[in-house]
Amino acid sequence: EKIQAQCRQFLIDQAFNGLVVLGGNGSFQGAKRLHELSDIPVACIPCTIDNDIMGTEHCIGFDTACNTALDAIDKIRDTALSLNRHFIIEVMGRHSGYIALGAAYGQPDIILVPESPVDLALVTERVEEVYRHQQNVVIICGEGIVDSEGAEFGARRESTDPSGNLLLSGAAERLKSLLCDNLGDALFRDIGGHSDAATAIFTRKVGHTQRGGRPLMFDRFHASQLGSHAVDLLTSGQNNHVSTIQWSADDGFTLGHHSAEEFRDKWGVIHARRVDPSFYDSSLLQVSAHGS
Repeated sequence: EKIQAQCRQFLIDQAFNGLVVLGGNGSFQGAKRLHELSDIPVACIPCTIDNDIMGTEHCIGFDTACNTALDAIDKIRDTALSLNRHFIIEVMGRHSGYIALGAAYGQPDIILVPESPVDLALVTERVEEVYRHQQNVVIICGEGIVDSEGAEFGARRESTDPSGNLLLSGAAERLKSLLCDNLGDALFRDIGGHSDAATAIFTRKVGHTQRGGRPLMFDRFHASQLGSHAVDLLTSGQNNHVSTIQWSADDGFTLGHHSAEEFRDKWGVIHARRVDPSFYDSSLLQVSAHGS
């Protein structure tokens, strides 16, 4: 409450006529609260690499984050090929698998998303099949993947981020441990020349490099368009609206907007958008025909 009061006083002292908030669901909640405290109108722009905000085709930063993940896959694949390795690459996204699916352009052998519980027997079978065929495997997994009981692979620490979200840590490492147990050492020793499964399977996190760097042209262009539209919303008297990107076959990408209240449930909470089941083929462990 003390920090909220300080924010309110700062906005009043600086004579703000409006506030444009860039961020995700937590930022949108904060924007509403700032308006309630100061009566200053607010407009929001979806800006999160997780791409988990409803009502918009793309969130600013998502395209660049996917490209960063693709670059990691391209580089790691070279090592997997030359040294007969099996890599598990963990990408961000929390409980939404958009970055993992976006990384499909890097042609990983297996993709695991949080929206589809991991069938460990199927993953094990697929890994062995691919490794016997090409002596290397690359798996992309979202940091929020869950097991058949719905338990998060990476929820190993009872701590939270500033928004109160459980910190996810170690999904790739947990998956490696399970695959080592299921596959055993003989596969990697006989085919790849490794002493055991643990030395053949590597895990890598793309990590916070997904959140930075130079934005791609798509993000640069649409960020400027969304920003301009957000200002137009404020100057036209709108409050607590979200500037969005829409798409249609006839018009391509266009600008739109929604009241942020449309995103909230009956308790006033904005939930993360999840990947639609039609975008992912859980039997092939890949992007579906519809999703591609």
